[in-house]
Amino acid sequence: GGGSEGECVECGGCPSGKYRVGCNGANPGVCIACSTCEEADTYRDGCAKLSKGTCTPCPNCTEGHFSSGCGGLHRGACVACSSVACPPAHERHGCGGKSEGYCIRSWVPQTPPPAPIMWSKWLTHDRGECIDDGGEDVPNVVRNFRVPTGAYLRLAACTHGYAEGSFPVPISGNWLVHFFVGVPRYTSLPSRPTAGSYPEENEGYPLADDVLEIVINNRTTVMHNLASGGPGGERQVYWEVFEDITHVDFSFNFSSKDTVDHLHMLVSGAEAVYMGDDASKAKALSLLGVGEAEVSGKVENAVDGRTLKPGRKIGNGYDKGIVIPEGQEATVSLFVGSSRMNGLEVSKGEYDEGVRAGKYTCQTSFPGFFTSYLDDFSALPPTANKRPLVLSPFLNPGDARFLLVWGATPSDLELRLEVPLPQYVKHGSMCVVRYTNTHCTAHSKHGKGKAKLEYSATKGYGPETVSVRGWVPGKYVLRVKHFAGAHEPGGLDKKTNHDPALLNSGAEVQTYMSMGAKRYHIGSHGYTAGVDWMVIRIDGTTQEVELCTPEICPPPGKWD
Repeated sequence: GGGSEGECVECGGCPSGKYRVGCNGANPGVCIACSTCEEADTYRDGCAKLSKGTCTPCPNCTEGHFSSGCGGLHRGACVACSSVACPPAHERHGCGGKSEGYCIRSWVPQTPPPAPIMWSKWLTHDRGECIDDGGEDVPNVVRNFRVPTGAYLRLAACTHGYAEGSFPVPISGNWLVHFFVGVPRYTSLPSRPTAGSYPEENEGYPLADDVLEIVINNRTTVMHNLASGGPGGERQVYWEVFEDITHVDFSFNFSSKDTVDHLHMLVSGAEAVYMGDDASKAKALSLLGVGEAEVSGKVENAVDGRTLKPGRKIGNGYDKGIVIPEGQEATVSLFVGSSRMNGLEVSKGEYDEGVRAGKYTCQTSFPGFFTSYLDDFSALPPTANKRPLVLSPFLNPGDARFLLVWGATPSDLELRLEVPLPQYVKHGSMCVVRYTNTHCTAHSKHGKGKAKLEYSATKGYGPETVSVRGWVPGKYVLRVKHFAGAHEPGGLDKKTNHDPALLNSGAEVQTYMSMGAKRYHIGSHGYTAGVDWMVIRIDGTTQEVELCTPEICPPPGKWD
């Protein structure tokens, strides 16, 4: 201006993410934003100064790396797959190209067994005085039987109570959570004990408008004290499958119009059952054989031997004539490690199916029953793989059940329980629950205790079932006898005092107690002496269990 021709200056730069347009002659132009590319997996390269740049494909990374951050105006970078950590016990799959992949839980060689949930053990706050968990420190509660702390939850001598907590499942995946909510049963007999011998009580009818709100992993269920009119005693089963979880987060909110604790609903201990996951089955498949094998059998009730099928009347160890709802069948799954390989179809309580040959873990679940867990389930051609699946009904708090199963031979094994009844102990002996003596009953300072033979099979496989309702102080001994071992071919060798038929029977004892289920195998647990397998000894006061040795469980006498 002013007669001066001025000078030429270079078109100026722009801030990051912009470039200059219209810079020409006397016009400096303006800075405008760089535009993004419309085509997928590209970025704008070289947008700066006077250039709008060009759309360029995102880089292809070498094996073991993936492209991260490419898009818009950014080229991104190739990142090593190994540098992106997964949670413990997980591994990365699908990493490469433009994907970082995803983390899945590593394959686990052992199928997780059912996990008992003792609710009070996993509370995230103090239970206070209004939640009864079986402990001795709950105010205004009288117990006629000793019950392990944590065996249940219920409203104590209050009108409201709340408990919440979180249980970590052994491995992540899909889990079934099931338990029962029990209603007290009123009896007018004054001689009957109160709530220590749940469900019987003599303090009045349960109130129908008592309410329990259950929230587990954000699913809400509401239950009331009476499932039907009458004196109570009903069991309401909770049964839910949760997918891809690491914890069972729970809360129980109790409310009632009265403060009589014995009339309140009771939440039993729960069982968490692994149902598989979405991880690769490649490792599991590599452990199976070639070809198929047929597996078959029945799903049976341990307390009466009856097949669990729709419409069938069964017992649960406390009541008889319970009708299985129409359409209700057992859930039977075969696993190899943590991989669920097959879900066997069950019809009218029986299964018969061809599966890939190999060795599996078989889990069988049914509402109102503990899950059967068999880690030695074989499907091997050309032999017939026939195996009954025997389930124990849920137990009332503090009670126990012992179950014996074995193979096709010998035809008759007996499960026997030595009970330290005071009237026997003072004479140096024990009351023995057996086929010829089905009950051992006594009164102790904690109330009436009873052990009984619930079911006895005599044609191979079992089950033989013994239950305990109320413990007496002293040592119980659980053992197995080959009833005809001294007389059957292949039985007792009197020179060596060994019974090959017993040792090769595949006998297994399952115990169901407040602290969960355990399994004991002949040849691995306890010891054998002649026709007897001495399995475990149980303390009647603490319910602590120890494996039998000749020192603490001497073999029975000649006339046993």
